[in-house]
Amino acid sequence: MRIIKLAVFLPQKKHENDHGSIYFPLSNRIPNQEIHKLLGLIHSDRRFEVTEISSFEQLIIVNGDIFYENINLNHLDIFFWYGEIGRGNGIYSLEVLKALSRKVKVIPNPYSFEVGLDKYFSHMALKEKGVNVPDLVLLSSKNVHLVEPILEEWGYGLLKPRKGGFGKGVTLINSFPMLRDMIEYMESFNVVGACEGILLERYYKNNLSDFVSTTIVDGKIMYGYCKRLSKVTDLGNGYQKIYDCNEIGGEVDLCEVLPAHEKQALLASDALGLEIIGFDMIWHEGKPIIIDENTFPGMYLDLFQQQNISLSEKIYNLILRNSPLESIVSNLEENLEVGLLNKNS
Repeated sequence: MRIIKLAVFLPQKKHENDHGSIYFPLSNRIPNQEIHKLLGLIHSDRRFEVTEISSFEQLIIVNGDIFYENINLNHLDIFFWYGEIGRGNGIYSLEVLKALSRKVKVIPNPYSFEVGLDKYFSHMALKEKGVNVPDLVLLSSKNVHLVEPILEEWGYGLLKPRKGGFGKGVTLINSFPMLRDMIEYMESFNVVGACEGILLERYYKNNLSDFVSTTIVDGKIMYGYCKRLSKVTDLGNGYQKIYDCNEIGGEVDLCEVLPAHEKQALLASDALGLEIIGFDMIWHEGKPIIIDENTFPGMYLDLFQQQNISLSEKIYNLILRNSPLESIVSNLEENLEVGLLNKNS
């Protein structure tokens, strides 16, 4: 029997009712009970030889090989990870995952994950594939003047943190002087460097009652959800935004995913190539526009239950589908089909 060598990184909360920020590095992004179910499925499957990694600090890269204790992880078949690992530049955890992915199937794909983390890179990846995303500008603090005619054409812009942040820092810009002064103010506190790219998006008028978020696993939409009014705040000039000052998520309800939403979300998922992903969409002039890419989409157990979907089974099947056994079965089926065609011809 072919043994699948698998390692997993699945950090768990010490207490399931711990409502600390889910944005904190190395925190879990899958509910504890689903992690337990997933590990149960994996450990009960005799085809898997499993190594559980509790911290990336236990791993070291030596000449391109990644070692955990005396185990060379480059000899793995699959490495599955899912947890907040930080969002700054040069994060060690992400460097480990990228190095490992050169020899091992890593899920989620760390290179796609890195693109998805950055709102500018992810928007551009989607735009190149024909997905509906906002018009956008990347500028620096030294060339703000070049944006004046663009902003004049748009009417309103949104200044956005490139790495996201639960709506924090998303600022409505209603004039060029406001943009100029905002960036110069940030520069005076060294919040933004002279060489740093600043993201400005076009603002599209929309009604947040039409706002839809999706959670996608392995290329399939699990559900659509909307935020409750408790997560909505004023943006200025009579407009609103989704805002989570405590960074804990939640307070959502299941909502309808229209065919137009589904088309954009699946096209975007394919463009990023990330096995687990989510998208936030507004509705503007008869079509959905993706305004945010979520590398850690909402994993809400009550919504999974309402859809009669098991999250642990979905992830287990995702791992299995990317295993060497799946490739072997696919090749056998393909060879059998070719053999039958040749025989019939």
